[in-house]
Amino acid sequence: MKATSIEKVKELQQDASNIRNICILAHVDHGKTTLADALIASNGIISKRMAGKLRYMDSRDDEQLRGITMKSSAISLHYLLETKEYLVNLIDSPGHVDFGSEVCTAVRLCDGAIVVVDVVEGVCPQTHAVLRQAWLEKLSPILVLNKIDRLITELKFTPDEAHLHLQQVLEQVNAVTGSLYSAEVLEKTGQTESSQVVYDWSSGLADTDDSKLYFSPSHGNVVFASAVDGWGFKIQHFSRIFSKKLGIREKILTRTLWGDYYVNTKTKKIMKGAQAKGKKTLFVQFILENLWAIYDAVFIKRDKERSEKITKSLNLNISARDVRVGKSEPRAYLQSICSQWLPLADAVLSSVCQYLPSPSEINGDRVEGLMCAATKSFSALHQESRALKQDFLSCDPTSSTTIVLVSKMVAVEAKLMPQNKPRYLLCTSLLVFENEKNEQFIAFARVFSGTLKVGQTLFVLGPKYDPTSILDLNVSASNPHVSQTSVTSIYLWMGRELESLEEAPAGCIVGIGGLEDVVLNSATLCSSMACPPFNALTVDVAPIIRVAVEPYLLSEMNNLVDGLKLLNQADPCVQVMVQETGEHVVIAAGEVHLQRCLDDLKNRFSKIEIKASAPIVPFRETVIKRPKVDVLNELIETQDKNIMQKWSKEKGRNNGSVVIETPNKQSTLVVRAVPLPTDVVKILEEQSDLLKLLSSMEGLLQLPSPLEQETLEQIKQLKSSLEAAFSSAGRRKWSNAVDRIWSFGPRGNGPNILLNNEDDYNRPSIWTCAYVDDDLQSKECDQSIVSGFQLATLSGPLCEEPMHGVCFVVEEWKISAPPAASTEGQKEQEDRIGLLSGRLISASKEACRRSFQAQPQRLMAAMYTCNVQATAEVLGKVYAVLGRREGRVLSEDLRDGTNSFDIHATLPVAESFGFAEEIRKRTSGLASPQLVFSHWEVVNSDPFWVPTTEEEIQHYGEKADFENQAIKYMNSVRRRKGLFVEEKTVEHAEKQRTLSKNK
Repeated sequence: MKATSIEKVKELQQDASNIRNICILAHVDHGKTTLADALIASNGIISKRMAGKLRYMDSRDDEQLRGITMKSSAISLHYLLETKEYLVNLIDSPGHVDFGSEVCTAVRLCDGAIVVVDVVEGVCPQTHAVLRQAWLEKLSPILVLNKIDRLITELKFTPDEAHLHLQQVLEQVNAVTGSLYSAEVLEKTGQTESSQVVYDWSSGLADTDDSKLYFSPSHGNVVFASAVDGWGFKIQHFSRIFSKKLGIREKILTRTLWGDYYVNTKTKKIMKGAQAKGKKTLFVQFILENLWAIYDAVFIKRDKERSEKITKSLNLNISARDVRVGKSEPRAYLQSICSQWLPLADAVLSSVCQYLPSPSEINGDRVEGLMCAATKSFSALHQESRALKQDFLSCDPTSSTTIVLVSKMVAVEAKLMPQNKPRYLLCTSLLVFENEKNEQFIAFARVFSGTLKVGQTLFVLGPKYDPTSILDLNVSASNPHVSQTSVTSIYLWMGRELESLEEAPAGCIVGIGGLEDVVLNSATLCSSMACPPFNALTVDVAPIIRVAVEPYLLSEMNNLVDGLKLLNQADPCVQVMVQETGEHVVIAAGEVHLQRCLDDLKNRFSKIEIKASAPIVPFRETVIKRPKVDVLNELIETQDKNIMQKWSKEKGRNNGSVVIETPNKQSTLVVRAVPLPTDVVKILEEQSDLLKLLSSMEGLLQLPSPLEQETLEQIKQLKSSLEAAFSSAGRRKWSNAVDRIWSFGPRGNGPNILLNNEDDYNRPSIWTCAYVDDDLQSKECDQSIVSGFQLATLSGPLCEEPMHGVCFVVEEWKISAPPAASTEGQKEQEDRIGLLSGRLISASKEACRRSFQAQPQRLMAAMYTCNVQATAEVLGKVYAVLGRREGRVLSEDLRDGTNSFDIHATLPVAESFGFAEEIRKRTSGLASPQLVFSHWEVVNSDPFWVPTTEEEIQHYGEKADFENQAIKYMNSVRRRKGLFVEEKTVEHAEKQRTLSKNK
């Protein structure tokens, strides 16, 4: 097929009803890029023979080297369905968990998705993630069951076994979709799980229509395929063929080809109950047996006569070359037969055009979700802002309001820009090219309304922009969250290439030049200031691994700083920061992502030699309940009382409280540290954004505006959930704890709580959302206690890491009032209050740290969830690698019909570096792990444990110089931060001389 011209693409862009914006989503190595190659080959951009080998959308060298996709890239394809022409804007997204942010940027721009599932591996962890992502963005998906050839060539399934296996995979996918659907319905009906109320879980689900929700071959949203062999089909294709042969209506065949149906040869009627009667189903008899026959003749037995007979019966025109090399290259011969008989591109693109919506059919719920953040409702927006919803729904290119969403910024080499394409070498062009930047940033964007034109001036709306402040006050004053920019160029994404455009109508996915100075990662462009900024992207993958970078030559530090700025703009997931020590730190989502960031920084952005430190893994510090048994599982209460000296009570208090006084004895503080219940910590972690908003609202001197009433409802719901969690942990111990919360920390939104347990000081709780106090001294001192708590929870005493799950209870706070001052001494009084405030901050911080040390201290390690698929032969080697790296196996399941095991384990992030490479080496490539950050887990060993009893000394020795995981982690962090490390080192050692041998 001849490649589609750019003029044809421009013509198709004018009608939004002919456009389909779709992305390909799947787990890593399930065949996304191979499928994309087959679709691209149908447009003549690449050869059909190279489809699956070229990996056209993987334009980076490291993508080709590793064999995985690392970025989202787009291409526009032309497809003719019967007599109607369509423009399909296809985005290929990564499947590796480290690049989950790239999936988010792709999903936000699309209306539909192609979900690819490997039928051998089934539903994998990342399949869950992408289905959830598509559901949250309200995309319409179709399902491609890929790699069916593996059922024939590797697993040696019969057609009946393959049919049963395909049914099971389809049920797994539908189960994930059903769980997402039921969770949303229950959330809408206000049914949340509670320990006090028993709900009728069927309520709400029975009244909703889910007929079009699930994947079903009879609905046309399931494609059976083998992308590597270039074939794919929908059952509608075979129903058209066999309806003529059998004389049965096509609609009936479409409904019965998938399911427990068979043909009664005597009556020539379709009957139900094939499995119970031992009959072959229609799907097996009419489809799978024909496929198995082709593979058996061409690929397995290489029978030339049978192969030729099959090609003649199917009326296929096979080239002489493919026939000639049929025995030596059976895969190429098979591809040529199957790709002509069941073209993959036709099956997928016809489903896309028939069943996925166009930009003009965008859902109203999705528009409201794009325009409103999680803490606001659509009805709370300004009237002019709500009126823009109609512009989204109409998707009219002639609209006066232009709305564009930028999901990410893409760094493109200058030589790949259309204006820099190779041409006749002239001195002037050479000089111009040398003066240009090596990297240019192009915005990855979609036009939702109006027509975007070169030279057009638009407003760039930041994420904190609120149009109400401009519209209500009717002022045109400068807003720090709004800037203006001019569109310098528009490009059409064509995989590895870019094509220049003069304009882009609504519904198009394009690249925009000239925004690198006003857009960091994502932004909203609009011709009207009434438009609210688009809702922030929901990224499931959080950056967890960090390294410090520095140049080899100190004189090149400016180049490194500039390169880090470019890296931060080019990657939506990476974080770049400067620590208090002056180190430049790069934070990445995983080991593969980190390596890509360092390569880009070195070779593309800074172009200098850099030195990277060993990966820096974050830890957390916490306290636990006093253990009842020691290391040897003996009761502590039965041992000598001298053993309890490490838990000595200060100031004669018997509950671990600590008393701290300010240097001038003006204030006394009594604080006690208590571990928080697990459920409370989980709630605080999930609601970190709401806690941050709550902490900022506490400082307001008036009640929030009516626009934030829905936010107040969410705060009330958070309070009630915390009350339920505290009551389940113990009514007596945590009675009325929620109303006595003073602050959250660190930074006002962490999983630590400051509790006011003083009887004489009834301050307003944090839930009041307004703090009005005429007493200046009390207010200043109150905030000083909170500031000290924030500082203490930000850096704990073990290794200056943040605290996690600790409640600091202020049991007593005495402050002596200063003598009454005259009017002339008012300034001196304010100065005295300022000095007291600073001293109280130090005292509060020290009290929290000492009360923390008065309890059993523990480190918390970041943990990965590790999913490994391995055969029975290498199962022991996988377990050995996990055991050496402190991993813990949670479950091990045998996949039905295979000898492959699914291993689910946890692994400390600190032990994960080189894990994937080691496990592949040990298993000769037969096992490949998938690591996803899961949770924080307490390291069981005590970092300060020393043997004290006779049994412990006998078992471990006086020095106890065995491998203690907590000490190892703590000392490595302290050594990196330049803190004191208590360890014994031998310097200038000499060998002891003995004279006995000389006698």
